[in-house]
Amino acid sequence: MTAQVDRDVASRGDQVLLTITVTGDDRNLPTPDLPEIPGVVVSRGGTSQNFQMINGAVSTSVTWTYYLHIVTDDDVTIPALQVSIDGRQLGSEAVTIHVQGGASRPGASGDSSDHSAGDAVRGQTAEPGPGDDHFVSLSLDREMAYVGEQVVLVFRYYANPYARGLDRPQYTPPRAEGFWREDLPPNRNYQENIGGQQYEITEIRYALFPTRPGVLTIEPAAVTLPTYPFADFFSLRRRSQRAGPVRLSTEALEVRVQDLPRPSPADFSGIVSRQVDLSANIDRDTVPRGEPVSLSLSLGADGLLKSVSDLPWKAPANLQVHEAGGGLETKKDHGRLFSRLNQEKVLIPLEEGELEIPPVTIVYFDPATARYAEISRSVGSLTVVQGDRPVAGDTPAQSMRAEIERLASDLRFAHPASRNLRTRSEPLASRPIWWASLLAPLGLLGMMRWHLSREASRLRDPLGTRRRSALRRAKSLLHEAGRPGGEAVDGARVIKAVQGYVADKTGRSAASMQMAQIVAYAAAVDRIETGEKLTALVRRCEAVRYGSADTTGPLDVGEMVQEALSLLQDLEAADAKTPTAVLRCVLPWMLAVAMIQGSAAVAQDVSLAGGEDPVRLMAEGVRAYTDGETEEAIARFQAAAAVTHDADVCYNLGNAHARRGELGHAVVHYLRALRMKPRDSDIRANLAWVRSHTRDIELEGAPLPPVLKQMRAGLVALSLDEWCLALVASVWLACLVVAWSWWRTGWTVAMRRLGLSAGVLSLSILSVASWLWYEERLLDVAVVVVPEVSVQSGPETTFPVVFQVHDGLTLQVRALREGWSQVTLGGEWNGWVPSATLAHVRVEAEGD
Repeated sequence: MTAQVDRDVASRGDQVLLTITVTGDDRNLPTPDLPEIPGVVVSRGGTSQNFQMINGAVSTSVTWTYYLHIVTDDDVTIPALQVSIDGRQLGSEAVTIHVQGGASRPGASGDSSDHSAGDAVRGQTAEPGPGDDHFVSLSLDREMAYVGEQVVLVFRYYANPYARGLDRPQYTPPRAEGFWREDLPPNRNYQENIGGQQYEITEIRYALFPTRPGVLTIEPAAVTLPTYPFADFFSLRRRSQRAGPVRLSTEALEVRVQDLPRPSPADFSGIVSRQVDLSANIDRDTVPRGEPVSLSLSLGADGLLKSVSDLPWKAPANLQVHEAGGGLETKKDHGRLFSRLNQEKVLIPLEEGELEIPPVTIVYFDPATARYAEISRSVGSLTVVQGDRPVAGDTPAQSMRAEIERLASDLRFAHPASRNLRTRSEPLASRPIWWASLLAPLGLLGMMRWHLSREASRLRDPLGTRRRSALRRAKSLLHEAGRPGGEAVDGARVIKAVQGYVADKTGRSAASMQMAQIVAYAAAVDRIETGEKLTALVRRCEAVRYGSADTTGPLDVGEMVQEALSLLQDLEAADAKTPTAVLRCVLPWMLAVAMIQGSAAVAQDVSLAGGEDPVRLMAEGVRAYTDGETEEAIARFQAAAAVTHDADVCYNLGNAHARRGELGHAVVHYLRALRMKPRDSDIRANLAWVRSHTRDIELEGAPLPPVLKQMRAGLVALSLDEWCLALVASVWLACLVVAWSWWRTGWTVAMRRLGLSAGVLSLSILSVASWLWYEERLLDVAVVVVPEVSVQSGPETTFPVVFQVHDGLTLQVRALREGWSQVTLGGEWNGWVPSATLAHVRVEAEGD
């Protein structure tokens, strides 16, 4: 067993290759355990195995490689290693690596050369030596700076293009506490010759802005190179050919930051920059009084302007100023960060004459001179001529153009009576006529599928085709009887019609048809007597055909044809008990039931409105509301609400309650009206006005993102009934697309897309309608209708009071118990209140 290193003298930051070899005649040689070595970071390399046979004797050699990264300035000692093979102890000798003082070798650090025009770069490493394939550097453009001054930090990674191979370096950026950091993209990639060797260089720049005085430290940056995958296979052992993971790290940098001189000027803008430019101009110098003039201001600086929100400029008294926009722009210019703040102002002169516009002045600190400096730009003068705009001192009543001032906010006025008041309270989805409309296309589609399948089966079944066309063929032969040709020919045609009919029905040949088979078929369809009559008719026809005198019954050809036709139709009726006949009976009954349901609903609406005219009650209520008689208005509106369920009635009732200060009752009726007319702006405005006057603030969940908020607004823009109608329409559309494709006996690409879209649309509308049904029909929402009520922890007055709620607050009712309601506001805000203190939004929950 041996342990060797590729060199016994190294520096801090170097990498040393350790090779451990065990040789023996056993193929399963144990792996040595490498103990922890102080001052060294150990990385596992590869393993190679070698077999040799000499004079019939086999020997095995296994080599393990480790990479030692030196992180100390003291000498490093690798202790003796031991392994046990067949009870024998093998050991290696200790190895000592002498660590020299000083900086790391160039292969693990950077350079000090200048690589960018305009940068006085201070490097922290030595020049790269020949043969080093990879190294890094970290540099600054200045060692001393002021608080807020821009300092450019540059990281460079050098790589030999012929030694990179499959390298994918992992970059760890430097940490800079005490600095505001801005990236300066894009990263540069270029080539440069250093010491006679060509390198590919990746350059990353940062703009740093010190935030406090003192000595600030920038921690090292690092690049980790992965393991070279084919090192062991190709036996790469030279320094220039890396075989294990390598971490290239720079040294830390320090920046001495000075504070700005004290005291600073009173109008100091906070800008610290060596380059500052300012511009100010107006779009015209002559303008009529009252007309706008645009003032453009632009401030540029070599540094950061995020702390500057507005450019200081004081407008004269006879000039109105309005902000028109602007913004902050940042860009990379010559490897540095350059910022520009643009502002647009609208100036409106109020007096005629020459108007001198004050200059724009910025006070900043210049690190180049270590002094505060001032930059000023003159705007110029403005000639104001006579105009038709109001002059200074005009009142809004005297002025033709003046800003409108809102003096107060109030409820929007009551809605007038409509001729078409809604008289039903249940939603459309609970009515049988809606379910019939929704399921009808599915039933029709199923019938069509059955019909098409039946037609396809008929085309595949020739015997079935014969059975279905048996009567038609027999009628055709009977129709030919009686034509010129004699009684014998007519009798033969009648016999052929009867035998052909039975042959088609039974799948036999007409030529071999016997009397017994006719009787057997008639018995099979439960028409024995009809069969006997047919056989008797056939015998008479044979007697006529062959001229026999033994004949009974009429010999008139017309009578024989009519008798044969009647008997064959009787057999056909007995054999025609098919699903088509059943459907012909069932469909009229289904339509009759649907019409009866619709008529009953209409009759119920008429009977509800038969007592009093709701339109007259609404008109009387609006008149009383206009005259200020709110009690009379409430009585009239309540009478109309007793026989109708209309949004306008609920809206007017909410207005009347709001006028009397009964905010809870007003909220209840507004919510009912909003469910029926969700797009009515008057209802929403009055509901918001009433809630703004309630004592308690409605608890709301986390705000939705803008996209989800717009989607929810679109979903609630339609009422539950409107979504139900949309669902019926989408289902009809999907069924029509499917029916058309079945009828065309194939799906085209366009029809497949249309069908898929219609199906997705139907499912989406069904989801929205189900959600609204849950919100309006399953959730029990109530409103407090008393001035104040205590929420207790249990359904008795003996339980402690948890919190108090007031008139107009919306709650959710979870349970009812003996005159008490369990309510919740969400989260832990729940308890019990007397049921008499609440009014339910859902009409059925009121109990009337």
